[in-house]
Amino acid sequence: MNWGDAIAMVYSAKIDKALELLDAAGVMRWSAAPPIYCLLWSLGIPVRPPYFATFWGNVVVTAIYMAVAFSIVGWLLGFYTDKPGAAVLLIFWIAGVPALGTAAFIRWRQHKLGLPAWEDIEVVDRFD
Repeated sequence: MNWGDAIAMVYSAKIDKALELLDAAGVMRWSAAPPIYCLLWSLGIPVRPPYFATFWGNVVVTAIYMAVAFSIVGWLLGFYTDKPGAAVLLIFWIAGVPALGTAAFIRWRQHKLGLPAWEDIEVVDRFD
C-alpha cells in the first residue's frame, strides 16, 4: 500500500466517523452528506462534510453548485441570450446570497449541536 492509499483510507474513515457523529446528533443524512458532497467523495476529492467544513469552504462549495444549477436552468429557459454580462452578475447574485445564508445556518447549527472540530475527530488508523 502506498501513502496515497493510506491517506485516502484514513480520510474516508474520518468522514465515516463524522457522519456517525452527525447521525447521533439527529442531523438528517441528506443534510449531513448532501448529494454534491457524495459526488465529490466518489470522485476522490477530499472535502469535509458541511457541518465540519469552514464557513468559507461551505460558501464556495454551495455557490459553485448553485451557480452551475442556475446557469443550466437559465440557459434552458433562454434567459441569457441578450446580455451575457448581466447574466454572469445575476448568477453570482443568485448563487452567492443563498450560499452565504446556507453557510451561516450550518455554522449556527454546528455550534447548537455541540459538534467537535474536524481536527478533533479521531479515527483508529490500522494498516495491515
